[in-house]
Amino acid sequence: ECGKSEGKCCMRALKVSFQEIGWDDWVLAPRSYDMRFCQGSCPHNYRAASMHAQIQARVHALSRAAPAPCCVPAEYDPMVLMHYNGEGRLVSSVFEDMLVTRCHCA
Repeated sequence: ECGKSEGKCCMRALKVSFQEIGWDDWVLAPRSYDMRFCQGSCPHNYRAASMHAQIQARVHALSRAAPAPCCVPAEYDPMVLMHYNGEGRLVSSVFEDMLVTRCHCA
């Protein structure tokens, strides 16, 4: 999604290994996944999450009296992990907020 955004808020992809982040002691499958994250600037009226974010971006551009809005996830898709639960049992669970599908400025 970031190809045409010219540094503005967009979604990027990164392959993450659960072993590399130290989660292989409780996550069995999958061993890795394509993590998506939001990155980029949030100029006035660019993918604003709310009227508040639009005003904050404008105030930031004019006087720097407020910080610029941040590029953050707006929506997620669920992902299933096979893992050990707190009791040490092998379970399969749906994690609702692992796969970013859209970014906005908030």
